[in-house]
Amino acid sequence: MCYAIPARVIKIEERFATVEYFGQKRKVLKDLLDFDIGDYVYVQAGMAIRKIPHLQAQSILKTWKVLFSKLKNQDESLINKSYSGLRLSKPYDAIIKKIDEKRRLSVTDYLYLLNGVSSDEGKFSQQLANRIRNKYIDNSCCIHGIIEISNYCVRDCLYCGIRKSNKKLKRYRLKLNQILEAVDYAVNSRGFKVLVLQAGEDAYYTKARVLEIIRKIRQKYAVLIFLSLGERSESDYQAFFDAGVRGALLRFESANPKIYSALRPEKKLEDRLKLIKSLKNIGYLVATGFLVGLPNETDTDILNNIKLTKKLKPEMYSFGPLIPHLDTPLASLKKIRLAKMLRVISLARIIDKKSRILVTTATETLAKPAKEKALSAGANSLMINVTPIDFRRLYDIYPNRRSRNIKVETQIARSLKLLYRLGRAPTDIGAQ
Repeated sequence: MCYAIPARVIKIEERFATVEYFGQKRKVLKDLLDFDIGDYVYVQAGMAIRKIPHLQAQSILKTWKVLFSKLKNQDESLINKSYSGLRLSKPYDAIIKKIDEKRRLSVTDYLYLLNGVSSDEGKFSQQLANRIRNKYIDNSCCIHGIIEISNYCVRDCLYCGIRKSNKKLKRYRLKLNQILEAVDYAVNSRGFKVLVLQAGEDAYYTKARVLEIIRKIRQKYAVLIFLSLGERSESDYQAFFDAGVRGALLRFESANPKIYSALRPEKKLEDRLKLIKSLKNIGYLVATGFLVGLPNETDTDILNNIKLTKKLKPEMYSFGPLIPHLDTPLASLKKIRLAKMLRVISLARIIDKKSRILVTTATETLAKPAKEKALSAGANSLMINVTPIDFRRLYDIYPNRRSRNIKVETQIARSLKLLYRLGRAPTDIGAQ
């Protein structure tokens, strides 16, 4: 339910167009939509997805102009709060000085920021990351929708509640008409402009079946489609792209090959990374990332996870804590604390200043204020679950998911209330 601001097209060059709103200009892709100079369009993830009639666009802009200015002022006010009163050590001060002077940080510096900081230093790092977020990507905060179409999976990943060996789980698949009903509700009733279709690696969804879903959605709805269906052949993903899909959510989970292979039997990290790179080459907007808190994981591994994510140049960082599921081999593990997760978010923002960082639902599940704290620690995107609620409860990848029993309209209302309090505009006009 990303409220994109209508933008006026002022220039067109082959696959790209330049759009303008409130004096700000952005370069966007025009792959999915035909339009002319002077038209108004909605933009998501750097792509124009829908034209808006002139009078309607001007009315929306008139309403947005007041709110947009108010939110920017609120964001500026919060990021400029005084740091006074926080006790910072000399080693930490030295690291912050390096950041201020744009000098290269050492591995030791990064590891200190990740796990050596005091409570006060952690707060300072979060405030610093939030200021970096404001400086490089402003106050835009996207809210994407996700529809979980199946909880069947052929994989047996040790950390996942929908692994094939979990015989206690009640399985489901949404029928085509159920998927389209969920999309219709999300787009037409709730205003979502980006939707993620997610499932386990379910063999039922052949290339032909996925293409049918894509084509039916594309025929009726002006929405940017992301797929999160796991590992498929490159030819499958090429066909999905040709049919109009433009995004893929595919995490690599761990940059450590030994940890990866131990947790994903018979799978290799190099094959996962090869597929992610292939998706990028096809033209997909890729969201990727990792799990935090895996067995035998060190802080160096977490740092390498962030660095690998940056190297892959994703559209969005998607990483979250491992929350052990009782019906998996990792049931006895302890989940990490929110404070550690916030340090990971802050460090990701410090390392990759222009990144889009998603507050995953797993992060939200760690504690009630996690969403607000994560957004105030450098994150700038949210996901709302629009799966029909009876099926949502069955997509049990980890226990006690924050959104499993919350109505969509309630999720939206709470998210908007939070974003307005933080001075964030629920928009996505594209990258500069």
